[in-house]
Amino acid sequence: MEKILGAHNAAGINQHTKKEVSAEMLPEPPFGVTAGRTRERLGQEYNISHATIVNYEKYSQALDSLSRVVPEVVPKILSGKVKISLENTVELSQLSGQEVKHLCQHMPDDTMEFDRNLRMIFPKKQGLENKSPLPIPAGSVKNMPAYDPDAEISSLALTIPSWISSINRTCSTVNLSVVTDNACSKLEHQLLELKNTINSMLAAIKEEI
Repeated sequence: MEKILGAHNAAGINQHTKKEVSAEMLPEPPFGVTAGRTRERLGQEYNISHATIVNYEKYSQALDSLSRVVPEVVPKILSGKVKISLENTVELSQLSGQEVKHLCQHMPDDTMEFDRNLRMIFPKKQGLENKSPLPIPAGSVKNMPAYDPDAEISSLALTIPSWISSINRTCSTVNLSVVTDNACSKLEHQLLELKNTINSMLAAIKEEI
């Protein structure tokens, strides 16, 4: 007896296409759901609590935010040179860019006091103290950033281009013939200081290379 191909699909519908279309129509899980599953997996893998992972997630996001405003400060936080708690790092990242820059400009020479002075410099933000503090992570994260001996040099290398840009912009836009002698003298003094500092740094680098 001759087989009739496709007799089981008399309606002429391509069942494979139907399955593919159905699969495409399935809604993808929201990001929050997949993120939650990732946190659960990491918690089980590294034997740490869900709250700890959430806190370090907030911490890393805060550091990313600060790096866009004060890139020279983040390496100091990661290396431990600037002593600031996880909670205050998050709060600092929630300030405006102008406030963050102002605060970091007034960073004390003794950076051990930085964490304490954070609340004193911006009294309007004291309402943040009424919030329940973030719990200090009880577990340990194996891949937390280690001390980076290149941090200071890398931070300086990232900062210098902004100096160059400022100097070039001033040269191209300012008419020095109408600037007062006093202002020119001050700038000349600072440029000479900068030049001497650069020469000293270059000499130190040559000695080490």
